[in-house]
Amino acid sequence: MISALLDSNVILDAVAHRKPYNENAETIFMLSAERKIKGYITANSLTDIYYIAKKQLSDFSAREALRHLFKVFIIIDVTGEDCKEALEFAMPDFEDAVVVFCGAKADVDYIITRDADFLKSENTDNIVPPEEFLRIFEDSSR
Repeated sequence: MISALLDSNVILDAVAHRKPYNENAETIFMLSAERKIKGYITANSLTDIYYIAKKQLSDFSAREALRHLFKVFIIIDVTGEDCKEALEFAMPDFEDAVVVFCGAKADVDYIITRDADFLKSENTDNIVPPEEFLRIFEDSSR
């Protein structure tokens, strides 16, 4: 089974129905909910997701979204050691480096993001946009 760590922007696309990105994000959500993939998110992304979802939706909706995330995804804890290692990693964006380290810790196959700079990262080859991940999934399902 393919495993994937979703970056915060992809989760927010689905939670806040951000067009035109929500369709791919919602499809990936469904794959995880139906246990067709092993879906992961990092614990630190939950606070960002709550904060942004609360601003765009409401406190109630943001909390409901988090409850749903706990049911659909495996949450990867972020430790101080993860942050220390990410700080020294040769990657310009600290948050992206934390995601890379958490993905490695959970041994995920892919990291899914829409962050253009993260996608251009030279340090890993498993960082893909949602549409590419869906193609990979389709190819692996044949």
